[in-house]
Amino acid sequence: MIHYHFACNDPHSHYFSVEAIFAEVAKDFTYVYLPAWRPGKYQLADFAKNVQRLTAYDGDYNPLAVKKVKKDCWQVQTKDVETLKLQYNYFAFKIDAGSTYVDEYEWYINPINCAVFDPDRMDEQCEISLHFPEGFQVATSIERKSKHVFVAKDYYELVDTPFIAAQNIAHDRFELNGIQFHLWFEGECRPDFDRIKQDFKAFAQAQIRSMEEFPVNEYHFMYKLPSYPLRHGVEHGNSTMIAFGPGFKLMEDQTYQSFLGISSHELFHTWNVKAIRPVEMKPYRFNEENYSPLGYVAEGVTTYFGDLFLLRSGVFDFDTYTHQFNKLLNQHLHNYGRFNLSVADSSFDTWLDGYEPGIPGRKTSIYIKGGLVAFILHAYILRDTNLEYGLEDVMKKLYQNFAKQNQGYAEADYKEAIESIAERHYDDEFE
Repeated sequence: MIHYHFACNDPHSHYFSVEAIFAEVAKDFTYVYLPAWRPGKYQLADFAKNVQRLTAYDGDYNPLAVKKVKKDCWQVQTKDVETLKLQYNYFAFKIDAGSTYVDEYEWYINPINCAVFDPDRMDEQCEISLHFPEGFQVATSIERKSKHVFVAKDYYELVDTPFIAAQNIAHDRFELNGIQFHLWFEGECRPDFDRIKQDFKAFAQAQIRSMEEFPVNEYHFMYKLPSYPLRHGVEHGNSTMIAFGPGFKLMEDQTYQSFLGISSHELFHTWNVKAIRPVEMKPYRFNEENYSPLGYVAEGVTTYFGDLFLLRSGVFDFDTYTHQFNKLLNQHLHNYGRFNLSVADSSFDTWLDGYEPGIPGRKTSIYIKGGLVAFILHAYILRDTNLEYGLEDVMKKLYQNFAKQNQGYAEADYKEAIESIAERHYDDEFE
């Protein structure tokens, strides 16, 4: 088991301390890494730039020789060492759905940013101790062993689990098809839980009915709501972390529609990309780029279905849905990069500049054009099958044939799934 201890003695500095303990070391040299990127944002982030003063010790806290050998990799001399203890400080002063932030009022931790790993021991169980102040509540989706201690089955689950610890966290839940859904809100907001639960039940039911089963038994919607405008979501295996603001406007009509849109989008990611995952990312390789041409499926199909399920469930009326769809179309038509780089090549290139404007007219959006491509494919499949099947049947096929077999799918598999359902070749569409 790998143990992690998180503490923060000076929250005003926005630094917190981490101790990572690796027992049963059996190597002359141990190489530890900090992730270079996080799932949900397919671009290097280089979290190691936030690390201050990494030191290494044996089980009795005798110092060990350590040196940095790559931008996010440290070599530790561990010959004749049974237990390796690493200590470092991490600067946490960024707020979005995939970041880490601490101050005197809250700890918001995404372990993918700040938990080191040994590539040879990623399948071992992990235990994380959060030494947060008395009076703090904790919002998370991971198994809780005690008040301050949480357990993950392996490193992959650990870094797929955000934590919010704060004094004031609003919490509610609902059950659907035997699945527990949790709602966590931290920040400046007054959520109308009755209205939210009614709408969330509706779109969640529409998604589960369409996909026929849900990948997990429990799901957590986690919201961090600052007082300023922000809209960012990150998908996780059995949760989503959404940074959304301004929180005090949450229940106002336009803000609430946007809130519903991002929540439905992130829920569909539970199937698409967390379960149905490109083969190039199965498993994730956190210390390098995971190039794939399938970003337009992972994000575009999710963008399309996120809003479509709001329409099907009656949460959005037709005017609201078409307004959202027209915004995507407008953004696409005003991006002249659509003439210069395909959506598949733009998927591959997210690692270059996928989350920034980049040079004018270079690329297209895997979210926007990907969503429009999903709409077109859905329409074609409906046409070719006399309205009997649609793109959701393609996603169900990928879920059954790949996700449930713990396998990733390739672009050829996506095309084959479409063709097998539509019963015609789609060579021109994939040209």
